[in-house]
Amino acid sequence: MGARPCTGYFPSLFDGTPNALLEAMAAGRPILSTDAGGQADLIEHGVTGALLSTERLDVLPDAIEEMLDLDPRERAQMGERARAFVATNHRLDDERCAYQALYARLASGASVAE
Repeated sequence: MGARPCTGYFPSLFDGTPNALLEAMAAGRPILSTDAGGQADLIEHGVTGALLSTERLDVLPDAIEEMLDLDPRERAQMGERARAFVATNHRLDDERCAYQALYARLASGASVAE
């Protein structure tokens, strides 16, 4: 068996938008994730990785095996599409500005939802 490229696995039951998932995508890793929280907004099934329902974690071992058994070129293409998604939709400067604006609102006494 040859070497298999790294794949990111995020089998959470509850989550927001994990930075580790974004970092794995930015590193060009295809992702296997549950559809918990914001993860479903980041992963396009079959394009940047694969999504599992949190209701079907019983198939997680099979899903991992399927990701590992993908043609290396297909897995690499998923990883490149994941990297492109993050580069387009979660640029570091945009994320920094969003956090600064949030902290400024909170420091002024405003609520998070405002």
